[in-house]
Amino acid sequence: MKKSIVLFILIFSCSITPKYSKNSKPIKKNHSSKQNLDLTVIQKIQKESSKEDPIYTSIATFQSSNEYRMYGVYFTKDQKHLVAISSFRISLFSIPEMQEKEYLEPRNIVDGGFTGFALSEDHSEILAGSSWENRAYLLNWKGKKLRSYSCKIPYAYPEDVAFSSDGKRVLLTCHHFAKGNRYLAIYTKLGKELSFTNAKHSYLEIKDSSMVTYSPKEIVWKKEDQKNETTYRLPYDMKFISIEKEKEVLTMDGKKWIIWKLEDKIRMKNSFVAAKSLFTNEEYQIDPDYRNYGTLSPDGRFLLTGGINGGYIWNRMGVLKMHLDGHSRNVSAVAYSENGKFIITASPDRLILWQKGSPAKEISSDLHSKN
Repeated sequence: MKKSIVLFILIFSCSITPKYSKNSKPIKKNHSSKQNLDLTVIQKIQKESSKEDPIYTSIATFQSSNEYRMYGVYFTKDQKHLVAISSFRISLFSIPEMQEKEYLEPRNIVDGGFTGFALSEDHSEILAGSSWENRAYLLNWKGKKLRSYSCKIPYAYPEDVAFSSDGKRVLLTCHHFAKGNRYLAIYTKLGKELSFTNAKHSYLEIKDSSMVTYSPKEIVWKKEDQKNETTYRLPYDMKFISIEKEKEVLTMDGKKWIIWKLEDKIRMKNSFVAAKSLFTNEEYQIDPDYRNYGTLSPDGRFLLTGGINGGYIWNRMGVLKMHLDGHSRNVSAVAYSENGKFIITASPDRLILWQKGSPAKEISSDLHSKN
């Protein structure tokens, strides 16, 4: 009798269990917003992890005999040359041969050295400010002064310089240190004055046919030859700022990296700690003068930074993808070539050129072989 009752209950329970038709939908469970956020983060990490990790192989190493502090490195637009800027020397290398083709020693050309540096598109001419004069100079690689551009006001000196995107104009940010005022001077390359107006900040870059001036806490974005400008206020002082493509800005506040998007307002896209890139065991600290300390890859997927005894590649979630080792000192300047084929990492002791993909025979030479 008991068996019959149990059998009847099982048959009855099966008969009332709902069966889904092709058009019916399962009942959704009620997730909290925290659960949904966690799921989104997990999906992002899984999507990022499924992509191919970057692989770069060192193909050339340059040993520095004097261990000058490295402030910047970047590839020329033709991606056939590399510029390295140290405390007392600026060098132009051919790549991938990595032969030093030209060099300048700024303090042998102007008293006190250069303030700001820009290279013409064909990399034959140099624009540099003079730290002890109220003017900037157009130079060739022999150090000959081809033309000068004045800050006009006595006791004002150029803090930064840039070529316009078409290469036909020269831009200077000038600081009148006695009164604290700043100005933006624009000249034709031939030396004709076009404008001399107030400027908010000293750091100057040309990005996406726009002129950007910035300080550790504010960014001013303005289309060239247009009066309208947009000001973006950062929430606190940044130790490092890099203006990237498509109105993305990379910053570091001393503890973490932050990627911002400049839209109608400044919006934080990613924030993470990349500890190995925040070195503290050198006698100097990163500040906005180290403009090549970090940068995004050309496709925007990865972050390349300097750091403890090497360079580091991270994804945008802050996951370490590759350590570019081989340095015995901290790397303070890094750069991608425009097509992402090459990376350069620079420290006071050496520069290392990296190539994407298969290894190549390592080439070694002296950084100052011309001396």
